[in-house]
Parts: sequence; C-alpha cells; structure tokens
Amino acid sequence: YKIHIENSVAVLKIAHLLIRAGTRAKDNSAYHPAANYFLYATEFFPADSWESCYQITLDTYKQLVECEYLRGNFEGAEELYPKIIEKAKTIHEKI
Repeated sequence: YKIHIENSVAVLKIAHLLIRAGTRAKDNSAYHPAANYFLYATEFFPADSWESCYQITLDTYKQLVECEYLRGNFEGAEELYPKIIEKAKTIHEKI
C-alpha cells in the first residue's frame, strides 16, 4: 500500500528510519526483513531521488540488491541491478 504524506521532510525521515532498520537487520543476517526495509524505504523516496538525493538512493538500492542475493532471491537481485547500472555515475559505483 502507498501512504501519502505531504511533508517532504517527514517522508525522508521515514525513509532514513527504514534504511537504518534495514542496515541493522542486514548486520544481524536477517536478509529477508532487511530487503523489505530497504524496499519500503525506496517507496518514500521522491520521484526524482536519483537526482535530488543520489547517494542515499544509490546506497539503498545497492543494499537491497545485496540482501536479495544473500537471501537467495537471485531473480529479484538481477531485476534490480540494471537500475543501479543505468543510474550510477561512475564505474566504481556500478560495481
């Protein structure tokens, strides 16, 4: 489901909290919940997040792909990875 929140600062705070929860879950090898947290965080990113908050968007998608891979969802990881390749600005970021 999609939540509509008018305040963009509140929306980004929610995204940051979800990213933090995803990072903690990943650090504890809870890859399925971590992937969900990272995916939910992307739902709160603004439509232009690859331009307006590039680094956090890139990092979140990289974490999401890694969690999908580590939990055995190779197809899911393969579906998401091209978005990183397309949007990343440097070769180093594409790795």
